[in-house]
Amino acid sequence: DARILEPAVRVASRLIAAARRSDYGSRARALCWVIAVRNTPTLPRSFVRSDGGIVVSTGTFRLAETESGLAAILSHELIHALAHDEIPVSPVCVSTTGQPPALFTREEESKTDEMSLKLMADAGYDPRELLGLWERMKREQEGTRDEVLLHFTYDRRMEQIAQSLPQALRRYEHANRAP
Repeated sequence: DARILEPAVRVASRLIAAARRSDYGSRARALCWVIAVRNTPTLPRSFVRSDGGIVVSTGTFRLAETESGLAAILSHELIHALAHDEIPVSPVCVSTTGQPPALFTREEESKTDEMSLKLMADAGYDPRELLGLWERMKREQEGTRDEVLLHFTYDRRMEQIAQSLPQALRRYEHANRAP
C-alpha cells in the first residue's frame, strides 16, 4: 500500500542522506539500504539492521503520529545500525526478514539518543519530536509496569534528551526543513 510505504521511504531517505554526510558517512554510503513495511497494526516495532535493512511495522505509525515522529524512531534505529558495525557489510542487498538486533546498554541508548537528535536535525526534522515520542511511549505504558521502572526508563531518558536538545535545535535551525 503506497499510502503506508511512501512516508516510510520519504523519512528514511532524508535520514540516510543526512547519515551519509555525518560522522557515519562512509558506513552509511557503503550499505545497500532496503526498506520493508510489515502490516502489524498492533505492534509498534521498527528496527534497522546493521546491513541496511529497515523494517517498519504499521503499528509504528500510530505511535509516531507524524512524519517527524517516524523520523524520531528511525533516526534512533539508524544510529544503532551505523554505530554498531561488528557485522560486516554484505556486498549484496539483503532481505529485511531478519530479527531486530540485541538489546543495548543504558549508556549505548543514551549516546544513541544524543546522536539521533543530531541526525534528525540534519535531516530537517524537529529534534523535539524525540522527546514527544518518549512522552507518548510512557503514556502508553502507564498502568502496565512498575512506576519505578517507568521513571528510570522514561523520565530519566527524557531528562537526558532535554539536555541534548539545545545543540540539536541549533543544527535544526540551519537544516533544509522536511515538509
